[in-house]
Amino acid sequence: MSSDLSPSLENYLEEMLLLEEEKKEVRVTDLAERLDIAKSSVNQAVSRLAKSKLVECSRYSPIRLTPAGRQKAKEICNKHFLLKSFLEDILQVNASVAEVEACRMEHILSRETLQKLKRFMEEYRKNKGASS
Repeated sequence: MSSDLSPSLENYLEEMLLLEEEKKEVRVTDLAERLDIAKSSVNQAVSRLAKSKLVECSRYSPIRLTPAGRQKAKEICNKHFLLKSFLEDILQVNASVAEVEACRMEHILSRETLQKLKRFMEEYRKNKGASS
């Protein structure tokens, strides 16, 4: 299971990283739109993330991931991608279903399970490339 962050806060970090890559900055309005939630909820979550030293924010300024926040967000994104790839490539799950289920699964799998899944997928891709 992921450290001490709730699945909801992990989702915020993940979306912040994606928004930062797309728009170069993250604003409360962007997160609220992306997550389809109220700005007040975003403000509360950002405040909790700031207390955990994962983001920096000040009134009327963009939200910035700290180095620790960026690292955590990348870990979450990597888990999501790995799980989605497994569901789509191995289990042949529909892409939209795989997206939703990967998001749910990324919050509950142990580090050990994720490492084994990562090795499995690396081996699968290596063997798939060799057979092409």
